Parts: sequence; C-alpha cells; structure tokens
Amino acid sequence: MSDQILYKIPGKKIIHQFGVFKQIDISDKEINGFVVCAYESDKRYVFQVDKSAKSDYHFNIDTHQHLSEKEYNKKASAFLSAVKMLGLKKAVLSRTKEVSFDAMDAQLVFNYLAENHPNAFVYLISSTQFGTWLGCTPELLIEIHKNTAFTMSLAGTKAVNDEDEWTEKEKNEQSFVTEFIVDEFSKMGISGIEMHGPYPFNAGPVKHLRTDISFDIGNKKPIEIAEIIHPSPAVSGLPQSFACELIKHAESHKRNLYTGFLGFISPSSTRLYVNLRCCQLYEKKAVLYLGGGFTKDSTPNNEWLETEEKSKTLISAITAINDNK
Repeated sequence: MSDQILYKIPGKKIIHQFGVFKQIDISDKEINGFVVCAYESDKRYVFQVDKSAKSDYHFNIDTHQHLSEKEYNKKASAFLSAVKMLGLKKAVLSRTKEVSFDAMDAQLVFNYLAENHPNAFVYLISSTQFGTWLGCTPELLIEIHKNTAFTMSLAGTKAVNDEDEWTEKEKNEQSFVTEFIVDEFSKMGISGIEMHGPYPFNAGPVKHLRTDISFDIGNKKPIEIAEIIHPSPAVSGLPQSFACELIKHAESHKRNLYTGFLGFISPSSTRLYVNLRCCQLYEKKAVLYLGGGFTKDSTPNNEWLETEEKSKTLISAITAINDNK
C-alpha cells in the first residue's frame, strides 16, 4: 500500500499526491520534495511521487497517557520548579488530548481547516512509516526564494479576543525566540539579517506575538538553515540543550512528529513549517498534541488554559464536520 500527502500552502492551491515516504539519512543535505522531520530530528522522510499509486490511511497501534487537569497541574508545578532551579529562561511542556473522531472524515476536516484558516499551512499525511497526521500550523520555519530567506519567531499566547496588554511573561517568551534565532544565524556567518516586530498575529482561536526575520541564505542549503533553528525555543526552550533534556524527562509521551517540521523543498523555492496545532489520527479517535511555554513567571493553571485554547483549532473543525453529518 502506498502513502499520500494532502496539503495547502497559504495563497496556493491544494496539492494531493500518492507515492511513498522514504526515510533518509539526516546527514543528507541534498533534499528535494515534500519532507517530514520528527521533533528529535532522528527520523526524516522525503516523499516520492507515484502517479499510478492509490492509498488508504495508515494507522499506528499506540497507547497514550492523557493527563487530567489535576494530573497536568501536578506535573506542571514540578516542571516549573525545575525551570526555576535550573535557571532556564524558558521550557515547553506538552501534553496529549484524545477526542472521538472517525478517520474517514479526515479529508472533510482538512477541507474545513483549509477554508477557515487561509494563513496557515494545512496538511493531511499518511504513511506506513509514521501513521496518519493532520495539522493546521501558523508557524513558518523557513521560506526561501533564490538567495533571500525568511523566518519568524512566534511565541506568547492568549485568546484571540483577549484585549488586555501583553504581559512581561508573554513578551519575554517571544523575545527569547527572536534572540536565539538571530544569535544562531550570526554564529553561522549568515548576513543581511533584518527584523520587523514584534506584533500581534491571530492564529484561529489564539493570538501570538510575532517577529519577522529576513536574511541572506548565502551558500547554505535549506535543510541546513532548518537545522540551525530547529527545535527553536518556541517548541523547546532556552538554553536549548538543557530545555530539551528537561522535556525528555518530564513528558510522559513521545512527541513524534509534533514540533518537528514539514513542507516542500525545491531548487527554486522552499517552505517549511513547524508542526503545531496537529494531531495523530486513528480509526476512531484523534490524539492532539498541545504545548505551553514555561518561564519563571508561569502558573500551571494558566498553561493548562493555554493548551485548551490551542486545542480549539482542531476540535472546532472536527465538531463542525460532525454537526453537518
């Protein structure tokens, strides 16, 4: 059985193709096509089109430990204590949430998301390698046209209808991401760095602070630029290595493709997106992955509420399809 990809880049037409995902060596920099990279970067796949192929959905057999609000708050309190004790500027704790869902409606949900979130990268991918995933991510990892490249730092979250001033916690959380990206680019000798922001950016039921960053790619390959940024403090923390180690010990689930990246690389242009607002699909359920950024000023209950707000992007789409049956 073959694999499939269905995706829509903002401002572009929907692409639907069949073929096979081939796992590639992470040392390979000469990548062209639709690429998927896991959070830990230990698994990377590129899609090879086969116009004669057709495919059903592929489902993994996994078990997940879904935390109740009480269990989450207990874990989040310990996580926050570790952030303070280790002196981390930021660390991201994620959880999973299960909702009932008929996977045969996956394309209907994709169509709903593509129509209602025109500024997001919307995708539905299925493979024997990693199962079936659906997402609607607002965060661009990198866009390249010839020698000009663009990325964004996107962090700090609150409900889209919240008119209060951004808090220092939210401003700091976002500035950490911006500083990390600019510092890493400078270390790699990347030039022509220009910034615009931060400014509020709506992403469905929530909004974030966003800074746009443009730069010259020079002789770097697209995947090399992606590796410089990934996993950014927006999905891991800062200092990056310590935050990733804390995440590994704190989270009771594997992130798999969540907070990895995916998108298209070609000789003329590249668009890769951070895999947020996503879920893994099974025959009768969807498992959502939801994260919140902890700084010393965080409170566990507020982070729980933030993850609940983020879940609404997918849950509202699933609900809309179910209500129309």
